Amino acid sequence: MDRLALTEQARRTAGQTGPEDPDDTPPGPLEALVAAVCAEVLERPEVGVQDDFFLLGGDSLTGTRFAARLGSLLDVPLSVRDIFDLPTCAQLAKGLATDPEHGARVVAFAETVARMATEDEGDEGNEGDREDEAAGAGEELGAG
Repeated sequence: MDRLALTEQARRTAGQTGPEDPDDTPPGPLEALVAAVCAEVLERPEVGVQDDFFLLGGDSLTGTRFAARLGSLLDVPLSVRDIFDLPTCAQLAKGLATDPEHGARVVAFAETVARMATEDEGDEGNEGDREDEAAGAGEELGAG
């Protein structure tokens, strides 16, 4: 019996974070992007990066929608099994970032989206420049 796995599962069920997942760490761009998609799928105004998808009301059907939406956005293969195995946005983001095939590209895309969002907040002009940058990020993902 794997007592560590049981301890981690119990901690997730209780809504607590583990020692390697401090709750006060600000989310990175990929974590924030994963949390935004999670909130969209669960129809919640906001989701924290340490929140457990299933404790927030997610189930296998919404997990399938979450995997499909995030996988499509990031152009990576994701399944509902990935959501079950990595149920917090922080865990899922870490899994995506450390993927040997897609990790670097996914992180770069999330950073570009975050940078564009920050620029959007501070500068309502130059919309053509941001559209060009977004198109370039999409082309890097193979979508263009």
